Amino acid sequence: MGDKHSDLILIIDDNATYRKVLVKILEQENFKTFECKNGYQGIEKALKIQPNLILLDIKMPEINGFETCIEIKKNSAIANIPIIFMTSLDDLEYKIKGLKIGGVDYITKPFQPEEVLYRVKIHLKLVNINKTLSHKNKQLEAEVKARKRAEKKLIKLNKNLEDKVNEKTKHLHQALLELRQREKELAYKAYYDDLTKLPNRSWLNSYLTDLIQEANKKNLSNADVFHSILFIDLDRFKVINDSLGHLIGDQLLVLVAERLIHFSPENSLVSRFGGDEFIILLQDDKCVESVTNTVKLLLQELQKPFIVNNYKLFINASIGVAIHNYQKVDVTNILRDGDVALYQAKKNGKGTYVILDETTRNQALSRLELENDLRKALEEEKLDLYYQPIFCLKNNIIKGFEALIRWNHPQFGFISPQLFVSIAEEIGLINWLNDFVLTKACHQLGIWFSSFRNFPHIFVNVNLSIINLSQSNITEKIDYFLTQKLFPESCLKIEITEGCLEDATSSTFEILNKINDRGINLCIDDFGTGYSSLSRLHSLPIKTLKIDKSFVDKIGTQVSSQTIIKTILALAHSLEMEVVAEGVENKMQKDILTYLGCDFAQGYFYSPPLDVNSATDFLASVFE
Repeated sequence: MGDKHSDLILIIDDNATYRKVLVKILEQENFKTFECKNGYQGIEKALKIQPNLILLDIKMPEINGFETCIEIKKNSAIANIPIIFMTSLDDLEYKIKGLKIGGVDYITKPFQPEEVLYRVKIHLKLVNINKTLSHKNKQLEAEVKARKRAEKKLIKLNKNLEDKVNEKTKHLHQALLELRQREKELAYKAYYDDLTKLPNRSWLNSYLTDLIQEANKKNLSNADVFHSILFIDLDRFKVINDSLGHLIGDQLLVLVAERLIHFSPENSLVSRFGGDEFIILLQDDKCVESVTNTVKLLLQELQKPFIVNNYKLFINASIGVAIHNYQKVDVTNILRDGDVALYQAKKNGKGTYVILDETTRNQALSRLELENDLRKALEEEKLDLYYQPIFCLKNNIIKGFEALIRWNHPQFGFISPQLFVSIAEEIGLINWLNDFVLTKACHQLGIWFSSFRNFPHIFVNVNLSIINLSQSNITEKIDYFLTQKLFPESCLKIEITEGCLEDATSSTFEILNKINDRGINLCIDDFGTGYSSLSRLHSLPIKTLKIDKSFVDKIGTQVSSQTIIKTILALAHSLEMEVVAEGVENKMQKDILTYLGCDFAQGYFYSPPLDVNSATDFLASVFE
């Protein structure tokens, strides 16, 4: 057992297991501990018990460790209690943030008893040293004052006292020098990138903040405070880093940094923003032509080969440019505009640049707002499924529905599915979106089967993307609904676009075959708009082709469209496939399609997409 300690340690962590481990470690050394499971309890407990040290977890619900630390430092009654953060995060930026808001150290999860005890003891020791130094300083001041009052009477004693003061001063001076040196080292690590030796993100934030404050303080005119900021992202760096290793990647970044410094204007500042992103600040340069020339030169030089360990490496870069004056703006807006310009440059293709203008900025902000709204709508299940009926052309009897996702935005009304589906694909929400559609459609199909006694085998078509078909667990999700036996397997149909076949891999075809093995029919949507080969159509278990609306629109007015439809019908029927015509909007189209031998049709001539209540009422009118 360790020596007896009178120090009190408060542990704030939402994870009971971690708290238990810490208590065990600390109590073996006879430290007295108190536990709290969240930040609010921790603040309240700290005010009550006044601990000597606080161990604070970063990632907690309600109020995280950083926010808890800030609240503690606001309260003068507990502001001086040292805080050691606990985290499994090894990101330097997190550590810097913790130190900047008042933390004194970090303990890494999972806990190592030796590390925990060493850090706890050293900071408790520092607390006691500070208390001792404060006490001794007060004593010293009292002694100096007493010396001055008795200076004439205690000349001999004064010499001895001066010697003591000088000795103590010497030690304090040495301690101060060491402290300043340590502060310099920490400041360098906090504001400079270890790899490239360039200023880092924190330095740039601080520098831009100072520029803004100076401009507003001096009320400089716009002409005096214009700067251009270049956001640079290296294209193909990830390929090199993943294929040749991080050591090669790191050396490449160093060479890129050197080349950026060499070819940047004299009055510019180059920084590494993180990963393979760099930022160059062109000071006092608002001339678009000058900035453009600089950007073109940088792109040209970055395209030249880099020699790393006998490898001849080629990269490109995308550059976003934002030109700002620093009055009435903040760092967030400056960096956001640079990031927006970079996003547009990458969207335009590799090795390009974009100088941000007001139109692009507004479009990007609107797009970002829409992305956030879509994420929120998915989280809160504010999206709806509409169901468009599919009719048999021979007898005009409904045979099924196509499930269509719709988003009624609270501000903008109905958003085009093409727009928000493409957004979902870009920001990684497409799996979530398609899972939502599959779940809702299967659930509703089950409700209809249980609600209508005379309900025939009406099918519901659900659209899946190539991304969904790349999921290894997509068949498991389908199996979940089939095992519930809410409806016969044949009543669920999966639609994929013809374009999916172009991007499909062998694993995609394997998944399609597994889906077919479960009795679920597969449909090719928008047929005729892509480039699927006949061999793929023949080898895949496709049961239905859906003729794209663009051909149906021109039927009766363009002979070529009618010929194409006739060809598709002949092809499909020869392969024993059914055909659905999409976008049928008038009787003439319906009659021609019937004459040509098309099997099914959907479109506004029959019915627009219906919300679930209207679709249910429609079924009730037919089958009850």
